[in-house]
Amino acid sequence: MRINNNITAVNSHRQLGINQRSLGVHTERLSSGMRVNRAADDSAGLAISEKMRTQIRGLNRASLNIQDGSSLLQVGDGALQFVHDKMQRMRELAVQAANGTNDNLDRAAIQLEFGQLTSEINSVMSQTNFNGKTLFDGSIGDPGAFHLGLESYAVDHTATANADFGTVNVPIPTVPAGFGLLTSATLAGLENGPFPNDGLFAMQIVTPANGTLNVFLDFSIHNPGPPPGSMNRQQFLDFFTNGFNSLGLGTVVNGMSMAGNQLIVDFPHVAGTTPRQLTGVMGRLGPTTARMQMNISPMSADIANSLNGLATSVAPRPVLTNRPDLQGSFVSGNAANFRGSLVTGAVLSPAISGEIPSTTTITVDGVATTVPLARGNFTDAASFVAANSELFRNATPRSFELALDPDNPDRITLTTRDVGGRNLTIDSITATSATPTTPAMLLAAMGLSTFATSSERVEGESLWIQSGANAGDGHGIKMPNLSTRALGLSIIRPLDEHEDIAHISGLGAAGYVTTANVEPGGPPPVVWEFSLSVMSHELASNAISVLDNAINIISMERAQIGAQHNRLDFTRANVDNTAENLTAAESRIRDTDMALEMTHFVRGQILTQSSTAMLAQANALPQSMLQLLG
Repeated sequence: MRINNNITAVNSHRQLGINQRSLGVHTERLSSGMRVNRAADDSAGLAISEKMRTQIRGLNRASLNIQDGSSLLQVGDGALQFVHDKMQRMRELAVQAANGTNDNLDRAAIQLEFGQLTSEINSVMSQTNFNGKTLFDGSIGDPGAFHLGLESYAVDHTATANADFGTVNVPIPTVPAGFGLLTSATLAGLENGPFPNDGLFAMQIVTPANGTLNVFLDFSIHNPGPPPGSMNRQQFLDFFTNGFNSLGLGTVVNGMSMAGNQLIVDFPHVAGTTPRQLTGVMGRLGPTTARMQMNISPMSADIANSLNGLATSVAPRPVLTNRPDLQGSFVSGNAANFRGSLVTGAVLSPAISGEIPSTTTITVDGVATTVPLARGNFTDAASFVAANSELFRNATPRSFELALDPDNPDRITLTTRDVGGRNLTIDSITATSATPTTPAMLLAAMGLSTFATSSERVEGESLWIQSGANAGDGHGIKMPNLSTRALGLSIIRPLDEHEDIAHISGLGAAGYVTTANVEPGGPPPVVWEFSLSVMSHELASNAISVLDNAINIISMERAQIGAQHNRLDFTRANVDNTAENLTAAESRIRDTDMALEMTHFVRGQILTQSSTAMLAQANALPQSMLQLLG
């Protein structure tokens, strides 16, 4: 027998601890009614039940949402019931007015009530709202659902490029900029004339492509030309323009002109490049009375000395001329004749008068819309769409949505929307382009040399009813614009006079009164409308037909409201049933079984009491060792 370790007591103590912990768990479950009070009780069950709780609470809220939607529909149906009654009264008045026993005074009295009822219908349509949302102004549903008694809808007409987008370079060159040489009033022969038609002139310019150019032009080559001494100023300036542009470099000078003592030289300027500049001299070889010189700083000393007769040859640099014998060198005998009065000046800043954009033109049903293109070098369709979508969206008279083809992101689409549901035709797509890109190159790069067209009806907006616990669970409620103008019971002059409204009124705009008598509902500005006229048998008969159509529209809308209401009722029943079943499932996971827990509780109590008693007995066992000692 051992006394240092009482194994029997240790075992009894351990069992007592187990029984006490078990009894504590059962006590907690019985007092809380929950089987799972913490994650440790059932970690998997806790995770599952929390997801169920998410659905249950969402479904309970959705059920309340559905009730709100049902209430909104009930409000709308009540308003349309009132409108139905008023329309029936209006039709009754129209039938009365159609009777031949009425004179003009009788029909005038009927017309007064007719106009007031029309105004009241507008008032009901504009004032019927639920929680601040107006129901029949088109904000809940497609605003164009009805127009003058005709059902209409939005249609997207799309042109899709038949080829992939390439690299599009859209340069925007400037309108020729004027680079001016401001000269003094002592410039003989250039400001006031006479203008010579013989002799040799020279000018030095700098071009982006060719650098410094020394240009020498001989007036004697000007053929045909005016007789000697009779050249006017314009002919004198045109000579230089034509001379520069015939040197094999393309258009070097757009033109020259004089403004007082200011010589304006218009050089073509491509945006992003260095402008051509006057950096040298211009002078004339000829009679002393007509020779002239211009000296612009900075200029090369060799050119200045040559043109002023101080050097025997021109330094080796490009020389362009209409005199082949002057190509490459300039002898001192000719250069000396350039001496004369020296006039200095300064180069003026460029005067940019505008830009020439690249454009594309889309023609729809014969009406063209031109859209300027954003400047840049676009290597893919996405960058082109990002830079130009706003320009197409703001275009007039017709706007377009520029986008990527959802089936092929390397191709672009152009979409225009029509709210009348008509069969529009995208006739053509053309382009204008700034050099060096040609219009054909631009269209080809955009993939729009040819295109495919398609049309798709666009569903209108709706009031979303969240009738489920998850995103996207629900459906929309639609209520179109049902003003008297939308129903064809009134028109706005002169706006509607130009429309084809024979579909609603056999008499067209003539079927309506000529004096505004209908106050439209809604916020200002108030635009008075013109009701149907019942001032003759023909007009009253026409009004009956229009009212029949309007009553049918209201009847169909009330039927639509009733159908939507019934759908919401079925949806709510399903939501409530689902919530109930999920609650039962969640209860089986989280709630405690009281009968079972009581069984476990009683068992725990007995074991605890037994463990306590056995621990007392085990503690008493070592005392028996005292008998051996005695």
